[in-house]
Amino acid sequence: MLSVLIISSVFVLLFATPPPILTVKAQPPPTALPPPPQQQQIGQQPPQATQTSPPLSTQQNMTQLNQSTPQQIAPLNQLVDSEDFVASGTINSTLYTTNGNWEAIGIWTLSVSEGDVTSFDTDMAWNNGTSAHTHEFQNFEMDEDSDDISIDSGGGITIEGDMDIGTNGVVSWPSVPAEITIQQAKIVTISVDHEETDNHFGGQSVHGTVISLTPCSASPGPNMQLTGAC
Repeated sequence: MLSVLIISSVFVLLFATPPPILTVKAQPPPTALPPPPQQQQIGQQPPQATQTSPPLSTQQNMTQLNQSTPQQIAPLNQLVDSEDFVASGTINSTLYTTNGNWEAIGIWTLSVSEGDVTSFDTDMAWNNGTSAHTHEFQNFEMDEDSDDISIDSGGGITIEGDMDIGTNGVVSWPSVPAEITIQQAKIVTISVDHEETDNHFGGQSVHGTVISLTPCSASPGPNMQLTGAC
């Protein structure tokens, strides 16, 4: 009888005691490792520094200039001694300075009527590989004591006067003495007074190409001739 009671007590204790509660400790999520650094492959060029680009309008002008444009130069016998003509072309020049080599690309136009300049305009974009800006030649006025402009027998023209020089669309140097020359109806050279422009152009001239040089007239000519207006 005693043994039965002991066994019963053991069973009572076993069933009365609650089972132990297992506690599972949450583990922190694994830390994401940074991606391994990219190794430069042999022969691969390092990334290049971003260059400053000219304004959008200048880029559009440059695109137009890169397109093939046929020359429209009248025969020399029609140009010699002419005091009424229009000319235009491109600027493609390099200036060598202590601030790098500056390349210019742009367009120029010239109109002469009765031996006097009625307009001369030049728009250029300048770039040295790391920075860029624009320059404008405008508002050209001939010297009062200058002779009437005409084209000589070799297709040459020389014009002296004053003009405004702009930078990024704003006039930087007004009424600067300047000279425009055209040689053999092919090459244009524009020179400015370097002291008046704070030696900005490094004492060098700007060069370009003549694409168009044709006579013009304010009135029709004989034998049904009709040229473009000046």
